[in-house]
Amino acid sequence: MPRNRLQGTRLLDTIAMDLSNRRIPSFLGITCCLLVVSSCVISCGAQTTGRVYLFLLDRVTWGDLEAQRREGGAFEWLIENGAIAALNTKTADGTSTMRAAITLSAGMEANGDEDAGEAYNVDELVDLESGRGGEVFQRRTGVSPGSARVLATKTGAIRQRNLAFQGRSRLGELGELLRQRGLMTAALGCSDLSPLGKTLWEYKFPGVVTQFGSIVRHRPAALVAMDATGKTRYGDVGRSVLEPDPTAPFGWRSSSSAILSRLDGCRLNADLFLTVIDWGDTFRADEYSLWSELAVTNSHRTKALGRADRFLGDLLTRLRPGQDTLLLLSLSPPHSAPCDLCPLIVYGRGFRGDGVLTSASTRTSGVVTLGDLTASILQLAEIERPRFLQGSLLRVSRTKRPWEQVGGIVQQCATVDGHLRIPMLAVLSLLETAILVWAFLCLWRSSPEASEVGLPQSESVRGGTRVEIALLSLLAFPLLLFWSTPLLLHCQSFLEGAFLLMAASTIVGFTAHRCCRNRWLAVSLVGAVTALSISFDLLTGSHISFNAVLGYSPFIGARYYGLGNECMAVLMGAALMTAGALLSVHGSRQASVPVTNVKFLFVGGGLFLCLILIGLPRLGSDFGGTVGAAVGFGAALYRLKGLLLSRERWLLILLGIVLLLSFYTWMDLRDLSELSHLGRLVLEVRDHGLVTLWLMVWRKLEILGRSFRHPHWDLGLLTTLVIVCLLPELRSWRRLPVLDRYPAFVACLYGLLMGAIASFLINDSGPVMPVLSALYGLASLMYVNHERPAILVTVENTPFV
Repeated sequence: MPRNRLQGTRLLDTIAMDLSNRRIPSFLGITCCLLVVSSCVISCGAQTTGRVYLFLLDRVTWGDLEAQRREGGAFEWLIENGAIAALNTKTADGTSTMRAAITLSAGMEANGDEDAGEAYNVDELVDLESGRGGEVFQRRTGVSPGSARVLATKTGAIRQRNLAFQGRSRLGELGELLRQRGLMTAALGCSDLSPLGKTLWEYKFPGVVTQFGSIVRHRPAALVAMDATGKTRYGDVGRSVLEPDPTAPFGWRSSSSAILSRLDGCRLNADLFLTVIDWGDTFRADEYSLWSELAVTNSHRTKALGRADRFLGDLLTRLRPGQDTLLLLSLSPPHSAPCDLCPLIVYGRGFRGDGVLTSASTRTSGVVTLGDLTASILQLAEIERPRFLQGSLLRVSRTKRPWEQVGGIVQQCATVDGHLRIPMLAVLSLLETAILVWAFLCLWRSSPEASEVGLPQSESVRGGTRVEIALLSLLAFPLLLFWSTPLLLHCQSFLEGAFLLMAASTIVGFTAHRCCRNRWLAVSLVGAVTALSISFDLLTGSHISFNAVLGYSPFIGARYYGLGNECMAVLMGAALMTAGALLSVHGSRQASVPVTNVKFLFVGGGLFLCLILIGLPRLGSDFGGTVGAAVGFGAALYRLKGLLLSRERWLLILLGIVLLLSFYTWMDLRDLSELSHLGRLVLEVRDHGLVTLWLMVWRKLEILGRSFRHPHWDLGLLTTLVIVCLLPELRSWRRLPVLDRYPAFVACLYGLLMGAIASFLINDSGPVMPVLSALYGLASLMYVNHERPAILVTVENTPFV
C-alpha cells in the first residue's frame, strides 16, 4: 500500500475513534463559536456604505481633458463609464482653490484667504515657528490633535472670517458629520510650490500671494477632509509625497508611488470613508505659467495630466465595483481661462455612464455646484442632509452624447461671460443714455407754437423721423439681444456682434415706424413681442435665458434657473408700456381714466399673469422682482381706475405682496427636493431664528453696494433720474402734450416708475433694473410725443424753433 494512502487510512481511524469517544460535539461547539465571533468582527469592521475617493485635479479645463481623452487611458474610460458635468466653483468671494475647498467642506458658500491652505502632518516640522505640526495646532487652536495625522493650522482665521461674513461658521461640516457617524477621512497629496520652506522675502510667487513672511503652503486636501476643529484622522500632506524633478515646474512633482503607498496604508482602516487626493502637479504647472513661455506651459500641463492619467489607472484598480465612488474635479479654473466652468466626473455606485449630472440647485442638465458634491457625499454615507446645506443631491440625466453637451455649455459660458455679457450690456446702457439724451434735448428745444402753424403732415413726419426711429430701435434692442446669443457666439469679435445688433434693431425700428398706422400701435407691437418672448421662454423651461447675454450665468451662479434680473426688468417695462399703449391706440378719448371694466379686466389679467410668471417657484422664481413688479402693477391699476394712492391703498398693495409671497412659499415647500432660494430662506429662519433674515438683508446690501462698480450703468441711472426730474418742467411748458391727452398711458408710466424704485430698493441688482425698466417708459413717452413734432419753420419772417 502506498505511503499516502496509509496516512489517509490512519487519519480516518483517528476521526472514527474521536467520534466514538464523543469528542466531536466539543469540537463543533468551539468551531461555531469561532465562526460567530469572526463574523461579528467582520461585520463591525466592514465598510457597509462603500468608500468615496475625491481626486482634486486643480486648474484644468474640459479642453485639457479633451486633449488627454484622445490619448486613451483612465480619463477616457472614466468619461465613458461615469457621469459628467460642468462644475460651478463659486464661493462667497469669487473663485479660488482655497475658497472652493472651504466651501466644499462647509456645504455652503464660504470665504478664506489664499494662505488658508496651511496644513501639516502631526509630526512635520513647521517653518517659522518652533515645534511640529501637532504642537503648533494645539498652540493656535487650544485643541489637542489626538490621533489625527493631518492638521489645518489656520482654522481660527478661517472661522473668524466666515463668522464676519455669514454669522455662523460651518467650517469642516462634511468631515464633522462623517466623524459623528464613526466614518473617518484621509487627506493625501501636496500642492506646495516650494517644499524647501522659502519665505516671501526670499522667493516671491506671482500666483499665490500670502501675508508677509509666511510660508507658501497650498494643501487643499486637508481643508476638504478636516472636521470642525481642523483635524483629519489619516493621510499625509507633507513633503514626503513629493519628489524632485528638474524638468517639472518649480523642480518638484507629486510622487505616485508615495501617494499610493500612503493610500494602501489608509485603506487598511475599516472606519475610513472619504479619501481626498490632491494631484498638485496641475496646480504647480498653472502657477508656473505666469513665468514660462506658452509652449513650455502647455508641455508642463500635458505631462502633469499624463502622469495623473497613469495614477488614476492604479487608483481604479483599488476601487470595489458596485461599492466605492470616485469623484474627479477641479476646484478653480486656470489663469488662462478664468471664466471656464470646471470639469467634474463621477464614477461608481449610483452613477452609470452615458449621462450628465444635474441637481435641484441648478435644475439644468450638465451644471452642478460644489454644495451638490457635499450633499451627495453625505448621501453616499447614508447621512441625512442638513437643511442648512446649500446643495442638493446629484442625479444622472441620460443622454446620447454627454461630452458634447457639457462641452457646449462650458464653451458658451466662457464666451458669454468672458467676452460678451458685460460689453453687450454696456452697449445697451450707453445706447439708452445717448438716445434718451438726444431725444430729450430735441424735445426741450421744440416749440409748442410750431404745431399750430398748420404744417403739412408729410413735412412734419419727415422732421422727426430720425429721432423716432432711434427711439423705437432702442425699444427693440433688448428683444434682439434676448434672442441673439447663438448669433453672437459665431461672430468673430464683439464689435461685429454689436454692429449686427444695432443694425438689426434699426431695421426693426424703421419697419415698425413705417408700417404701423400710429405711434401707439408701434410701441404696443414691440413691447408685446418682447413680453411674450420672455414669457414663452419661462413656460418652456428658460432654455433661451440660460447662459445668454440677457439671461442668467451658470458661471456667476447667482441663480441657475428662472428669470434673471435683466430679463425681469425688461418684462416689467414691456408689459406696462404695452398696456398703456394698447389703451391709447384709438385716441385720447379712449385713453381717459377711469377705464371701462372690460379694459381694466383685460389689462389687469395680463399684468397678473406676468406677476405669476415672475415669482412662481417652478417658473420665474424671482421673488425680489415679484415685489417690484407687484408695486408697479398695483400702482398702475389704481391709477387706471382713477384712484389716488393714499396710505391705505399702499397698505393694501403691501398686504397683497405678503399674501402672494406666502402663496409662493407654500407652493415651494410642497416639494422639499427642489426648493428655491425662498423656501431655503424660510427653513433657515425656522431653524436658526431671525438672525438668518438679518444676514440675508446684510448680504443683499453688500451686493447692492458692489453693483455700482460699472460706470455705464451708473451713467444710465443718473441720466434716467435727471430726465424724470425734468419731466414736470416740460409739462408746464406744454412740450409734453401726451401727459395731458393720454392719462391711461400716464397711469402705466407712473406704475413703471414706482416698480423701478421698489426693484432698486428690494432687489440686489443695483442700477440695472431701474435703468432697463425706465428705458421702456421714457423711450415710449418721447417717441409718441413726436406724433406732431416741431421743426424749424418761418411764419411771416419770424423764426420758430
